[in-house]
Amino acid sequence: MVMLAISADQAIQSINTVKPDAILLDLRLKGIRGLAVARQCREDPGTRNIPILAVTAYSNEYDERAAAKAGCDAYITKPINIHTLSQQIEAVVAAKAKQVSAETQL
Repeated sequence: MVMLAISADQAIQSINTVKPDAILLDLRLKGIRGLAVARQCREDPGTRNIPILAVTAYSNEYDERAAAKAGCDAYITKPINIHTLSQQIEAVVAAKAKQVSAETQL
């Protein structure tokens, strides 16, 4: 299932309600910025393990290091290559699952 949120508030509400398998997070949302949404997800125990893929057309305004620091697991610039998008999502979801599994075994 795919869900769309137009604003940061709507995104946070949907994430908390649905607990998606992955989040494609545009870094330029209405309301608070996407990096703030990523930080909120990482601070919340109920959403901290959801993989987040940062998406932006403004790579000069939002760089990959800032996205990683905010808790994003991947960084995708627009225009998005639709042929590799599903592979990127699958890779991030698998890597996050492996990381969470390793953390729970400690």
